Amino acid sequence: LGHRRIAFVGVQRDVTVREPRRHVVVLPENDTELALAGFRQALLDAGTPAPEAWLCRAVITEAETSIRSLFRGAERPTALVCWHVKSNLDARRVVVECGLRVPEQVSVCQVTGQALFQESGETLICYDMRQVLELALERLKQLIEEPEMPPRISQIVPVIRAGNTSAAAPGV
Repeated sequence: LGHRRIAFVGVQRDVTVREPRRHVVVLPENDTELALAGFRQALLDAGTPAPEAWLCRAVITEAETSIRSLFRGAERPTALVCWHVKSNLDARRVVVECGLRVPEQVSVCQVTGQALFQESGETLICYDMRQVLELALERLKQLIEEPEMPPRISQIVPVIRAGNTSAAAPGV
């Protein structure tokens, strides 16, 4: 869509579940730093690095303030990638409150594990759930067969499902 000024809006939640035995489980929403690293790399690969001020990481209750700060300066993003459903909702509301229009002036998309929300018409960056489940089953089999083996890192390539919250960059 031609966007070259893209911001990341992630939330950090202190949600760690400790099992009484030997595992510490960090819920997927806590992967903000991993998502941000992937976002940074994708922008670098595309030759459009984002200013550090456009890489928002806030606790969930402060996401709105963080998003609002993106639109205070003269140089504003034309697209927001939101790592959490609340930051996505906050982003769309803040854009409108700043006197801008979604998607004509600012595109907003949400990163999600699946396209369950596609009926709402939002633009989503989502994963092929079949691939996710296949990897989960593979990992479960590995844990059963070799419980002490450290998990391997697998990469799942996301798919963009365009909807009514994204459009071509202004002026493109």
